[in-house]
Amino acid sequence: MFKSATYHRLYISAFLLLLLVSAAGQKVFAQETEIVDSLGDLSDVTQIDDDDYINMVLPPLSELLKAALNAPSVELLRSSKREQEESLGLVKKEWLSYIRALGNYSYGSMGSTTETTASGTSSYYQFTGEVQSLYNIGAGLTIPLDLLFNRKTKIKIQRERIEQVDYQIQQAIEERKIMIIETYAEAVQYLHTVKSMAENMALANSEIKMNEIGYLEGTVQFSELSGKKRTQSEALLSYEIAKSNLNKTLLRLELLTEVKIIKK
Repeated sequence: MFKSATYHRLYISAFLLLLLVSAAGQKVFAQETEIVDSLGDLSDVTQIDDDDYINMVLPPLSELLKAALNAPSVELLRSSKREQEESLGLVKKEWLSYIRALGNYSYGSMGSTTETTASGTSSYYQFTGEVQSLYNIGAGLTIPLDLLFNRKTKIKIQRERIEQVDYQIQQAIEERKIMIIETYAEAVQYLHTVKSMAENMALANSEIKMNEIGYLEGTVQFSELSGKKRTQSEALLSYEIAKSNLNKTLLRLELLTEVKIIKK
């Protein structure tokens, strides 16, 4: 019988452990799914063609800077501030924990037994009493000296912690704005570079076509045509590098602001 009960407890423990592991796995999966979903909101740079780069216009910087107010790091600090405010409320109500309420209730027959002796007879016992309900209620207050003299100090310390979180929130917003401004400036620079490289590509392609026609007509030497081909290849390489830098900067800007930069 004892062995069977032991196996039963082990079975229940194993079942509860499996439930905990399953719940933890589902939580991790949900977090990973949330991260993947947030990354899925980024633009697909592979769908951008050359005309999109030429016609691309970045949104105003002021619009992107608004995103710094709701950055994850800022929201985390706001949550910490709410926690500190709750702690301040607990400190203010700490004295309530030293109030004691007492109560007692009893019900039963209350009375006494007396011995009576009469002449010529033996003594006998007689019980007299009645059914009664008794209760009492009381309260007590015990205030430690620590609470009496340090309460104002504890409240002040907690308010200082809340003020520190306010400064941290302001600092986090400023840091996020600086990151957005720096990334935005890089995006402007790379966008100008891409447009300039696109013009160089168009010019190199045009010169190649003219030199190919001249080579077929015998007015252009092969060495001159080879030089133009080499210039075209260099222009194409520079153009692709500039596009890659621009794409990385735009995606970073989208991550920082959660604003769609590439509308395709």
